[in-house]
Amino acid sequence: MKTKSFIAMIMLGISLNMQGQSIQFGDALKKRFVEFKVEAKYSGNRRMKLHIKNRKKENLAVNLESGRMFMPETGNVQPFVVTRPVAIRLDPNEEKDIWVEAVCGNSGASSPKEGLNFVETKMGSDFLIQTLHTMNDERVISKSFYQNVVWHFTNKHQIGSIYSDSDDSLTQQKVTNLICQLEGIKSSWYKIKYEASASGDDMEFSGRPINASGVLQFYNPERENLAVQITDTQGNVMNTVELYVNQPAGNTSIPIGINIGQFQTGKYVVRVVNEKNKVLKNWDIDVS
Repeated sequence: MKTKSFIAMIMLGISLNMQGQSIQFGDALKKRFVEFKVEAKYSGNRRMKLHIKNRKKENLAVNLESGRMFMPETGNVQPFVVTRPVAIRLDPNEEKDIWVEAVCGNSGASSPKEGLNFVETKMGSDFLIQTLHTMNDERVISKSFYQNVVWHFTNKHQIGSIYSDSDDSLTQQKVTNLICQLEGIKSSWYKIKYEASASGDDMEFSGRPINASGVLQFYNPERENLAVQITDTQGNVMNTVELYVNQPAGNTSIPIGINIGQFQTGKYVVRVVNEKNKVLKNWDIDVS
């Protein structure tokens, strides 16, 4: 029995030695265990290639963290933000090229062009990191969902801009609820979509909102005709979005889509009014 235990301990030690020391990427940099170079390269949906070198004479297991940002060597270009963590196994003095899942982290700048190098790195905010962990736990598949979340944290895009065309509604709600809880803000009743960038690059932000969609929930006291209007903050009607004839009394839910591309950037109000022009309920909307 003692012999078997001794052999097991030896095998465990060999296994641990083969795996090497496990360390976070940031800590490995601080201790000068590794050196790196990041380059913008295109491979399918991936744009970020990490070249990493083990400077130690022993095995190393480096964990590249989600939420880590890599800053470009030139100005007015967005940094990369790692969305999914990567476990990197390195032999002594080994060098590797690793493709990394990443999106951009500054909607006010252009997307990285192929061949551009990224020379510095830092971690994103704690709230961003926590949200990315949750998204990975929920197995989010949409790159645009990750991009919308990152731009919310790096550029303060409104909570209504966070949506996915691929992931289920419960997952999206869980992510947005988490962000609202972390930041102490209210959830949004609508989702806002933007025009594609002129370049066609999905990692560039056009800044031109084109549509807002959501569900208007309210109580209708009696059967009557209703209208959905959008007004400015002073109550001036900008547009009548929809008319509903002979709408039944009771709790009411109306799915709605609003073409907001015609409006200037600013705060507006969506409201439901009856035939007597009485306002049944208001909803704020931010066209930005």
